[in-house]
Amino acid sequence: MPRLLPGCEYLGEEGWNLCRTYLDTIENQMAQILRRHSVFFWLHLYRRIGVGLSPEHGGKTDANTVGLVRQIVELAISKHGDKTRKDDLAPVSKVHFKDILGGHCQRLWQRWLGPVDALGKFRRLAATRQWVITQFEIRDFIDAYLVEGYAYEYWRVTALMRAVGKGSGFAENADDWPDTRESLSLSRLIISYDQRIATRRPFSTALLGSWFHSSFEPRNRDEKMLVPFYNIEKRSLCNELTTPNNEPFASNFLVVPIDVRAFRNAHLFLEHAFKKTTGVSLDSYLMCLWALANIALLPARVLYTSRADNDDLLDQNGQLFMNFLNILQRAYTLFETDPGLVDEILFRAEAFSRHAFSCDREDVKSCVGQLILREESRDQIALWSGGRRFPLIPFGEVLIIDLEGIPSLLQTLFYRVQHQQTIRGSVFEETFRVALAAEGFVQPQTGEIVAASGEKREVDATVRIGDDLFLFECRSIERPLDFELGRPRTLEARRGFLESKVRQVLSLRDFVISNPSGRNYDFRWAKTISAFVVSPFVEWIWDRSDRLWHSNDIPRILQADEAISYLHRREGT
Repeated sequence: MPRLLPGCEYLGEEGWNLCRTYLDTIENQMAQILRRHSVFFWLHLYRRIGVGLSPEHGGKTDANTVGLVRQIVELAISKHGDKTRKDDLAPVSKVHFKDILGGHCQRLWQRWLGPVDALGKFRRLAATRQWVITQFEIRDFIDAYLVEGYAYEYWRVTALMRAVGKGSGFAENADDWPDTRESLSLSRLIISYDQRIATRRPFSTALLGSWFHSSFEPRNRDEKMLVPFYNIEKRSLCNELTTPNNEPFASNFLVVPIDVRAFRNAHLFLEHAFKKTTGVSLDSYLMCLWALANIALLPARVLYTSRADNDDLLDQNGQLFMNFLNILQRAYTLFETDPGLVDEILFRAEAFSRHAFSCDREDVKSCVGQLILREESRDQIALWSGGRRFPLIPFGEVLIIDLEGIPSLLQTLFYRVQHQQTIRGSVFEETFRVALAAEGFVQPQTGEIVAASGEKREVDATVRIGDDLFLFECRSIERPLDFELGRPRTLEARRGFLESKVRQVLSLRDFVISNPSGRNYDFRWAKTISAFVVSPFVEWIWDRSDRLWHSNDIPRILQADEAISYLHRREGT
């Protein structure tokens, strides 16, 4: 951190701005290292480093932190890796043994195996389709960890900025890291918020303020996009896969389905605005992403395997399994540009998607162009925002199809797409009601309710569980990019929006208690009435008052998936 003045406590915008300046200093250090090699070089190397953090960092190294730090590294590689260099990797079939890893591979294999066996192993390797690093020094391996160390420092500063935005301060400390100043109650609120964020839930939210509920019906399988997520919890894939030491094998990634159809339907109201902003249709864009995932998981060499070999495809030595294992470890594949990627995407759309999305050649061609990482794309990448991600990375005559960043790309897809916010709110309300119905909940009343006196109120959603009535007010608020940095004025503005919604839902609860039945409703069966605000996001809860907390561990403002999980728990009781 920059030198802090003794005895001075840094709060609010002053403290936040000081941290923001330090972020640029850290990023410059990462950039100096990453410019030495190509984006593909660093991607190839970093994806072969175990998913974890050194305990020497001294701060949090939990699973959620691991994921955030690796995201920062991935973004730094895309932004600062050399976009023009094409000589630091090559197909193993086109290099000499002495060229692999700058000669280190040959020396080590000869030492371990002897010259004859080492040469035999190289020849077997040369018969494969693998790419290998050529221009390599030991310092490159060390630098990969150094960049990750800088990324950890970067994350730590952003965490401090988020705490400052919530009301914390910091001051000089004898240690290298500032002393955080906050009350015990604020610390407990921050811990509660962090725990809620860390809870694993399906990918279902875009920064726009939208939410979608995934369908798990078998008929929708063709509309799922299988995407690798970092295996930050180091879960074992299956008992049959073990390491050479007979320990459970935990891959670097796990493949998780994203319901592309549900994502599309939740954002269909934006299709004209999206087309106006990007020049391509939403259907074509989503089809391209779906097809890229399909190409990576089912490449042509597997797809066109002769019928006689089909029985071996699911074998652990078969092509399909080995390709899947490669995706679980690296999350990318290589695509040779001849034949063209546009033709391959259109073929996949025709053959496998069952016309789930409509698209045409010109749209697909334009989409591919927008998904390619180019020199002029640098300005669109920000390490602190999680975006923008580019899943196509050129390297000589091949394209790297990198699936790791697709979820982040979807989250920020509608950034700067102008739209009518009232429509977005209505769509969120309807999507939440449909999700409640899909989960089997009884919804006794929605829409306008009219008391016997004629007084009217609007109800976004209700649920009945036994004699308990749950009232929900939905609030869709777009999340600005600087929310993740905890900018004080951004959090203050969001707090104002949510505060008004809390008052509204508590007022609705009081209305129903005073008017248990009316001209078009009857809630007299309800022994308890609970009121919640529902948001697409896990929201920061800024105090411990009864107004903001339904109970000790259940906040009044719930993320949509949190609300559904809570209702299921109540069903169980």
